[in-house]
Amino acid sequence: MRGILIVLCCGVLAVSCGRSPAGIAERAAHWWDAADFADTTLAAHPEALEERFAAYVRLLEEERMDPAVAGALLRAVLGRAEAHEEAFRLFGELCEKYLYSPDSPCRDEELYRHALLAVVESDRLDDYRKLRPRCQLDMIGRNRVGEPATDLAYRLPDGTRSSLYAVGAEFTILCFVDPGCPECREVRRELARCRRVNRLAAQGRLQVVALYSSPEEDEAAWRASLGEYPEGWIAAYDDGAQVHYRGLYDLRRVPCLYLLDARKRVLCKGAVAVEQIAGALEKALSR
Repeated sequence: MRGILIVLCCGVLAVSCGRSPAGIAERAAHWWDAADFADTTLAAHPEALEERFAAYVRLLEEERMDPAVAGALLRAVLGRAEAHEEAFRLFGELCEKYLYSPDSPCRDEELYRHALLAVVESDRLDDYRKLRPRCQLDMIGRNRVGEPATDLAYRLPDGTRSSLYAVGAEFTILCFVDPGCPECREVRRELARCRRVNRLAAQGRLQVVALYSSPEEDEAAWRASLGEYPEGWIAAYDDGAQVHYRGLYDLRRVPCLYLLDARKRVLCKGAVAVEQIAGALEKALSR
């Protein structure tokens, strides 16, 4: 563990030096050189390991870093840790916490996918312990950024049925909500106040689809909440909770937002904040 503590300061200082893509990749490649993954005291000092790992993730997610290179580097680190069961477990948990948790500011499913591939290909774990990572891999592979979103059918308040792909706008914000969720109400208010969203919606270029999908299937609660949606939004109900039971979208938490283009390709996946959607919109409009 001493090795990790010693290199921590040097590594953090190095982040501020040399910002070329090659320099960033070089630092990341040597980030764990002084770490002894066989050290049995790793679990006794998780804070130091996590601090170093958090700095490492920031380095991998640096905008100048090639995503393919970042993924290969992360898999290489997990390959080193694989020789020691405790280190492999700790690194796997940190990868999930920082790269897959919906609340993590470092969330990066594409980078986490490389970590999962290292886990499911490892001889360290038996098939039972690979069930969860394999399930996560499957969900990450659905509705990826740049790929067409999965179509889904829903019912409208007047009883008619429609579908996501029937929306003809240039941009679609698919917002998974729950009538009793305070965070959903806040996101709804923020979307309603977002100037970019409002301007595009007024121009007919953007449509918001607020979809309630839950195994609870509380249609009465959904209908009671309809008056809370801004005019022009599509308030939709997933009767039968097909999104959940068929695993069409990863709804580990709500609210959950997707931004789609005119061809229903995913521009932003699983956002939990309106700022993420606004940023993705800005990027799409600047192309």
